Amino acid sequence: MSRKSIQAFSAGIISATAILSITYFLTPDEKAESADLTEKQVNTYLASEGKVSIQRKDYESLIKTKEAFSTQKKPQNPTPSKDQNKTPEQEFYRIFIHDGMSIDAIADQLEEGQVIQSSEDFSKYLIDAGLHTKIRQGNFKLPTGRTNEEAAKLLVK
Repeated sequence: MSRKSIQAFSAGIISATAILSITYFLTPDEKAESADLTEKQVNTYLASEGKVSIQRKDYESLIKTKEAFSTQKKPQNPTPSKDQNKTPEQEFYRIFIHDGMSIDAIADQLEEGQVIQSSEDFSKYLIDAGLHTKIRQGNFKLPTGRTNEEAAKLLVK
């Protein structure tokens, strides 16, 4: 390259830098508008998916509550009452179902709480009946000793 071509190339780079700098500094700042637009997009998406956003501290408290419920065990052999004439009270099991929880995990917890007899049969029933996609999220208090059909009715939309 000759000296003239190097000078022309340098002049082009300096001119391009000057034009970009002027454009950058003279263009109005649109940060506030784009932040609102992004927030609107997120809220629109969440609303269309039927979901909500929560703060991290609320999320962490929900996770702790979920862990407390999942580690909570029912007593294996409740003490028999002295009065045999009373009708036995219905026992209940609490379960917290969160978004993304698998059918197998739900079925395992229900079997552990003696709501259903077999987690494998319950999972198979939900899939065969097409109910595996209709399980609701939330905290449930379910009576023990249910059939697969009865337990599924309590959990679906």
